[in-house]
Amino acid sequence: MRVYRNVCTYIWNDDKFPFADDDVQLVWFHIFTNPLSSPLGIFRATIGGLAEDKNRNGKWPELRYRHAFAEGISLGLMDYDPRALLVAFPKFFAPNQTPNHPVSPNQLKAWGERFNDLPSSPLKDNCYHSLKLILEGKAHGMLDAFLKAFDMPSAMGSAIPDPKPNPKPKEEEEAIQPAYIVEQWNKIVGVKICKKLGGALLDKIKRLIREHRTIEWWNELFTEVSKSAFLTGRVPGRDGKPPFHADLDWITGPINLGKILSGKYADDAVAVKRQLRVAL
Repeated sequence: MRVYRNVCTYIWNDDKFPFADDDVQLVWFHIFTNPLSSPLGIFRATIGGLAEDKNRNGKWPELRYRHAFAEGISLGLMDYDPRALLVAFPKFFAPNQTPNHPVSPNQLKAWGERFNDLPSSPLKDNCYHSLKLILEGKAHGMLDAFLKAFDMPSAMGSAIPDPKPNPKPKEEEEAIQPAYIVEQWNKIVGVKICKKLGGALLDKIKRLIREHRTIEWWNELFTEVSKSAFLTGRVPGRDGKPPFHADLDWITGPINLGKILSGKYADDAVAVKRQLRVAL
């Protein structure tokens, strides 16, 4: 059976894709259209396997492919979870990407079977929430079909909160407050201090607190940040630029959060990425 993928011409109006290297653009198209890809914008594959598939003409050694892949991730064009071996497109179900949106409840049923077979991962969570968000604005039957067909993700504890959650001990409810999160964040050496919590950042923190109700989850997140030399300004900037120091707003963005929890900013992962750049 022949499978087709919709590639929107607006991709050339993107603020990053048209300015990416030719290798990055070609790898993006290969990942988007290869036989393993799925209508969900997320599928399971290894970088080595994808590189081998692209190298059938003998002109794409694995190092070249990995370098372009890493650059694409840094630009936010694609994403990868090395633990779950999942490749994903962060903007696949964006509101303006209507060619990728489902058109019927039966289609959602078929998609749900593929989605439920995927391993747990923050990338799977992002796919679930992005798809649910666009369906909330469509006919009621579409959202119902989605909720019946798709199992709620639970990677890293990031599931949609139960509409009737079990009551938590008063001590825990009092401990997990936005002010507590800011206090713990400001203890990390090397990050940008959060001096004021309000507006969009406060909304994000409150949403994450609803999704992640335990102090342990936040401690795990902040531990990953503190161990990363890149996130805490211990890695020299590129091309003479100053070192990067993460702030609370940056790390709580859905894409950056998924990368941190999947180990992309661990020191060994950053070192490999820099070695790939140097090698080429």
